[in-house]
Order: sequence, then structure tokens, then C-alpha cells
Amino acid sequence: MTAEPATKQKPTSTARLIGILGAVIGWAIGQYSGFALLIPLAIAGLVWVSGRKIVHGNRQVVFPAFAVQAGHLGWFLVGILASRQLGLNAIDLVVFGAALAWLLVSPGRAVLFVLAALQTIALLVNAYAISQAAWGTPAHRSLTVHIALRITAIVLNLIAAKRLSQADTSQPAVQ
Repeated sequence: MTAEPATKQKPTSTARLIGILGAVIGWAIGQYSGFALLIPLAIAGLVWVSGRKIVHGNRQVVFPAFAVQAGHLGWFLVGILASRQLGLNAIDLVVFGAALAWLLVSPGRAVLFVLAALQTIALLVNAYAISQAAWGTPAHRSLTVHIALRITAIVLNLIAAKRLSQADTSQPAVQ
């Protein structure tokens, strides 16, 4: 019994356009926020590079969402360790840490929707906070990165949920 070779699909023009738009937005956020973006991107990159070859099955589908959110969570941890202040960040560490563990242990649409909902709630909190921060301050720059990461996480969670749904419907029923 031989496995079917995986066919690599070429990106569509829409996917290319979205990629270019994402790169431009990422560059602009990086120019504005500076070092604040470097830590979560570096952590997400390390997670991605170290895990993309060892995850299989449904974990491959959810891994981009996992890597971005792990990078964000890692940034929280670095900030807590550097400032030696836990505060309300403990909520993010516990809730998002548990949800990310759930995602790795049992990748599925339910956990992706839970993560998307949690990220949406946190996005609303961050949106309010950024409205209270003066432009150009460290708080505003940091919140800009939080918001960008949360939006990215929401989109990647929903894309992964859609792909899992498509994979479920393409599998023949087992009797």
C-alpha cells in the first residue's frame, strides 16, 4: 500500500494579494512599534520552525494559528519575567496557555472557536486601552502589536476551523 504523493497547490492571485497586503501591514506595524513586535515574532518563528516538520494530521492544519498565539503568549511571559509583575497578565497566561495546550492535544473546531472568542474579547479590551493611550507612547506601540497579533490569531483560527471542516466533509464515512 503506497501513500498518495502530496500535491502542492499554487497560490491563487487572491492569496498572493493578501500575502502582499499582510507584508505591507506587518512592515508598517514594525516601523511604528519597533522592538515590541520583534519578541512575539521571534518566538512564533521559533515555534513554527521547530514544530512544522514534527506535527502531523489535524495538528498541521492548526499549527499556524498555534504558532502565532504561542508567540504572543511567549511575549507575555517575557514581559512578566522582565517586569517581575504578574498582575492581570496572569489571566492571559492561564486562559490562553490552557487553550493552546488543548489545541495541541485535541486539535478541532471547538477549541479554535473558543480561541477565536477569547481573542475577540481580548481584542475589545485592547481596543479600549489603545483609545486611552497617547499616540507614540510605549503603551500605544505595545497595544498596536497586541491588536495586530489578536486579529491575526482570530483569522488563523477561523481559517483552520474552515480547513478542518472541509477535511471532515471530504473523508468518506466509516461504517
